[in-house]
Amino acid sequence: MLGQIIKEKRKEQGLTLEQVANYLGVSAPAIHKWEKGQTYPDITTLPALARLLQTDLNTLLSFKENLTHVEVDAICTQILTLIEEEGYDVGFNLANDKISEYPSCELLIYHLSDILTTALAAFMVNPKQKYLEILTTWLKRILHSNDLNLRNKATDLIFSVYCQNEEFENAENIVQSLPESCPDKQLLLAELNLLLGNDTNAAHYFEAKLFETSVSLQNILLGLTQISIREKHMDKAGHLASLYQQVTEKFDLMTCTAWTALLEVSTAQKDKETTIQFLKNTLESLNTEWTIENSSLYQHLDFTDPHLTTFSSNLLPAIVNELEHSSELKFLHGTPDYQSLLTTYQKN
Repeated sequence: MLGQIIKEKRKEQGLTLEQVANYLGVSAPAIHKWEKGQTYPDITTLPALARLLQTDLNTLLSFKENLTHVEVDAICTQILTLIEEEGYDVGFNLANDKISEYPSCELLIYHLSDILTTALAAFMVNPKQKYLEILTTWLKRILHSNDLNLRNKATDLIFSVYCQNEEFENAENIVQSLPESCPDKQLLLAELNLLLGNDTNAAHYFEAKLFETSVSLQNILLGLTQISIREKHMDKAGHLASLYQQVTEKFDLMTCTAWTALLEVSTAQKDKETTIQFLKNTLESLNTEWTIENSSLYQHLDFTDPHLTTFSSNLLPAIVNELEHSSELKFLHGTPDYQSLLTTYQKN
């Protein structure tokens, strides 16, 4: 690398081997050997060499703190190819050399750790403990990265490494150190408890993650439905709204929300009959107690909060009031069935 840079910079300056040699007080064959990588300049010569070649020492020594995504991808591809052709140990050693060359490049450290952890299982490497210990050392460097995304990925990966090495106490410590807002915390705790045979705890965390994910999926589908309506893609909006309803029903979510997306579509289409029917379904469900504790999906979760069981009925007056004053539902005003529906629930 150094020899190649000397050669490139020398040619950029239009200098011959002899000219460089004379300036530095060495022989032309010595410069030739530097450029071929056969020998290296004395450390005391480097500042003068950098000045002659109109560059700085960092460039001359190819020192870089970070690499681009393209450069990291190229290194990872090279190492994977080496593992396939010459074996895991050869590829691992090259990765170790690259990390030594770029010790501050967190992106490189993470991606090399990732592919090497995956390759451990894929290539059935045994024994693997010595590799796992080194991988742990690498990943610890980026657990406090300023890049939140990279930090979270590194946490997930070091958790996996600890589990593979059966360091379950370390695995639990790394998960417990995560903030409650971390999206992967429940899932990691579920996986750890499953490995330890704590099935009840594992089920609790899996179910909590399932419930959280189902609600998120509802929100995503509703948002996409609204976007499709704005873009006038009504067939797509209807499909997304139907999926929203299916998610609500299949994952035993609050019944009164099942028609939310479908209502958005029918309202946008000003379909009086369908909109009134969806409103009727919604209002009827608000009068029904939400019994999620009976769901087979969430048997290990605690839904005994009294506010949950009365949430729907408490929401009913606010919903009715909103329907009375909604500008989006003006097309229903004066419709007998709509007025009858409002009258029925105003009395409640």
